[in-house]
Amino acid sequence: MNQMRCRVACANVMSEPNHYSELQTQLLYNDVVDCLSESAIWAHVQHRWEGHTGYVLRSQIAPENIGVNNAFIVENIKTYLSQKFIPIQIPMGAFITNASEIEGELGNLVTTVFDEPTIRKIVYSYLHTPYMWGGMTHQGIDCSGFSQILYRFFNIPLSHIASDQILAGTVLDFLANANIGDLAFFENEQKEINHVGILLSPTEIIHASETNGKVAIDSIDMHGIINRMSGKRTHTLRLIKRLITITK
Repeated sequence: MNQMRCRVACANVMSEPNHYSELQTQLLYNDVVDCLSESAIWAHVQHRWEGHTGYVLRSQIAPENIGVNNAFIVENIKTYLSQKFIPIQIPMGAFITNASEIEGELGNLVTTVFDEPTIRKIVYSYLHTPYMWGGMTHQGIDCSGFSQILYRFFNIPLSHIASDQILAGTVLDFLANANIGDLAFFENEQKEINHVGILLSPTEIIHASETNGKVAIDSIDMHGIINRMSGKRTHTLRLIKRLITITK
């Protein structure tokens, strides 16, 4: 089993070794994976950050620069990898270990303080990003990819599956006690977890949803999400979880 890194800006992780299967998640530049098996075209990998397994194009990962992890994190959409004199945009949330190969604004050490200004800066940058199942970038993102990317900035690994994310953190008894950055989980009629969003306050939530078709801010109460455009209730609240205490 070989450790490898993603060597492109963003690589799709598919459920099967073909382009017709489900997009499960994405690797960001420099993400480390364990290569479980490989063919000429596809590699079966396990994401070392979130534990997810799937198939990625073998040409998009390489066994290089292993040993140093999570030194800096990209915090700006104007960050580029200089590769053969062609600038390639690196997505926010990517971990960088070799600053010399980067142009533009790099960011901070991964141990960023979990405070309100930092959280707002990160999540507001994704406002109006198109909804895309399995997405992790400003080109497209889904609900659990959005919550996962936020917590990458604070060195907290989360699965790219909402029903797994709900297992992390501590349950809050009342929505009124929620802080910015807490996660709200929602269920369908079968009581299955089918959505997650990031609370901005006890009455506001930012989330990536199919209903909005993008990342948007909606209202929330003890029963669930109320779409600000239509006034209709779109998601039923299951519970609130706190993964980390906010720094005042």
